[in-house]
Amino acid sequence: MVELHGWFTIREAFREEDESDEVLSSAIFQIEKAISKLSNFNLAAKLMQQNGCYSLLINGNFNHRDSRWTEVTELVQLVSKIAPGSYGILHFHDDEDKNGRENQFQALVMKKGRVQTLIDENLSPFFCDLEDASDPS
Repeated sequence: MVELHGWFTIREAFREEDESDEVLSSAIFQIEKAISKLSNFNLAAKLMQQNGCYSLLINGNFNHRDSRWTEVTELVQLVSKIAPGSYGILHFHDDEDKNGRENQFQALVMKKGRVQTLIDENLSPFFCDLEDASDPS
């Protein structure tokens, strides 16, 4: 099972003086278009505007890494490319991870136009920290 939960703040530039309403509008349009093409079967993505700021929220649960996983990672990469001032994190757990991380939560971390995968040490290891009832701490 793949479980994922994420948030990203959308910014077109790192510094306020480099911001452009035209660039931001273009990025928002492209993100909305990409979201509209996502599978909505056990996967949700929503672009929100609050207090003049844009946020992308992503949530999903599906049985295996299939095309939905690819769609999510491509969306995150798109955001990092077209709005390089964006930042955020997508936490995920894949109990069938092919790289030996099936017992760990991982995170796609976006900052400064780059996305990298890290181990989430707050929720890992999945067994025994989250599911083993013998140790309540």
